[in-house]
Amino acid sequence: MNGIILLVHAPLATAMLDCVSHIYGYVPDNILTVNVYGDDTQQSIHKTMQNWIEEKKYDGCLILNDLHGASPFNMGKAFIDKYQFNSSNHIQTFLPLIMLTGLSLPMLMKAICHQNLPVNDMAVRSLDGVLQCSAMVKKQLIGNTLPSMSDEQRVTASNAVARTKYRIAKTCK
Repeated sequence: MNGIILLVHAPLATAMLDCVSHIYGYVPDNILTVNVYGDDTQQSIHKTMQNWIEEKKYDGCLILNDLHGASPFNMGKAFIDKYQFNSSNHIQTFLPLIMLTGLSLPMLMKAICHQNLPVNDMAVRSLDGVLQCSAMVKKQLIGNTLPSMSDEQRVTASNAVARTKYRIAKTCK
């Protein structure tokens, strides 16, 4: 089984777990919430994550993050760089750690549903949750649902969706 770390701006991690509890009726015990506050240090966040991973002994870990380039993202990237690729770390050797940004409830639900898959597959399925919801919205927006949208606006919206899919696919490689 894989662990799931919600490494996000406070109080989003707690709010996401409240949603999970509401939907499933419980919260899986393989989820660590890390609400990042302005005064948190990278060292304290890394220690929390490392201790949790070492205690649980997961096959891999999916780190879900809210905003690319923000402090929680930078902390997650540094954690992966420091502990996954540093041979002197205390985490079991070659523990797969993958971080996805753009946390949404569909992404988290897919991660929970596919927590027993290899972490790479779990990550891809988690992204599928976002893409499926985006595809439904795209169909409603770009289709005939909004007749006031010009052809040029439809092409612009369609291109934006295609660029997003490309960035996601490139991130997963």
